[in-house]
Amino acid sequence: MKGYILLIALLVSCLSAKASEVVNQLVVWTKNDAKMTYWLSDCPKMSFTETYMIVEHDGTKVNVAIEDIIKLTYEKAETTAIDNFTKDSDFIFDGTSITLSGLYVGTYVHVYTIDGALVLKGRVEDGGCTVDVSTFPTGIYIVKTSGSTYKIIRE
Repeated sequence: MKGYILLIALLVSCLSAKASEVVNQLVVWTKNDAKMTYWLSDCPKMSFTETYMIVEHDGTKVNVAIEDIIKLTYEKAETTAIDNFTKDSDFIFDGTSITLSGLYVGTYVHVYTIDGALVLKGRVEDGGCTVDVSTFPTGIYIVKTSGSTYKIIRE
């Protein structure tokens, strides 16, 4: 039942957001303070089961328990070559590896060079992951998950 209510709320918010301004992101807010952002230009597909909201985009399928969802919003974000960086306690970079925790199972982690070339793509299997960057050349890299973007400097 909650899935149907969320779906109706999503449709109503979509119509009202479209009427007021141009939006380019769908944001899912959860109880554990996670904020998952999906670009509408990526055409994310949403579906619901009795207990989960499923978002599919870019070959990624993310399941979010409906009871964990606080709200769904549409937002207008400035579009740049690199998204705004966020800082999060679930991110640790020690110079040779990146450790991410608190992620949903199935979330993809992408690592890009500063000029946008994809150098690594991985998938979270147990709520977190560690990425070895000790063999990466020195430089600036962007680490991106479905809800966060980080910048690291490999020296």
